[in-house]
Amino acid sequence: MFVLFVFSGPLGMAILHGPEAMQHLWYDSFGTMAVTDRRVIWIAPSNGFVYREIAGGDLVEAGLVEGNDARGWIALVERRGTDNVNEIDARGVPEPMAALSALDSLMRQGTVATP
Repeated sequence: MFVLFVFSGPLGMAILHGPEAMQHLWYDSFGTMAVTDRRVIWIAPSNGFVYREIAGGDLVEAGLVEGNDARGWIALVERRGTDNVNEIDARGVPEPMAALSALDSLMRQGTVATP
C-alpha cells in the first residue's frame, strides 16, 4: 500500500523522473501542473499519472489572461510541427505570476543556442 501511495502522486513523479525533479507545482481541480527543467506536465489527481505534457522546446509563449496574485488563467502556446500551434488554457492556476516565471525560465532554456 505504501509503495502504491508514494508512486501515485507528485512525490512519486519526482522519484520516477530523477534529475528532472519537479521544480514548481500548482494544484487545481484538474490535478497538478508542474514545470520541470525540461517540460510542463499535468498529473491526474486520481492516479498520479501524467496525462498531458509540453516539451520545453515546444513551448512558444505563455501569458496571463486574467487573475490576481492568488489564482489566474494562463494561456500557453505549443509548437506543433513546422507551421502549426496549439493553444492550451490553464485555468485556476494558483500563484500565476510564479507559474509564468517558471514557464519563462523553461522557454529561455529551450532557446539557448548549442554549438
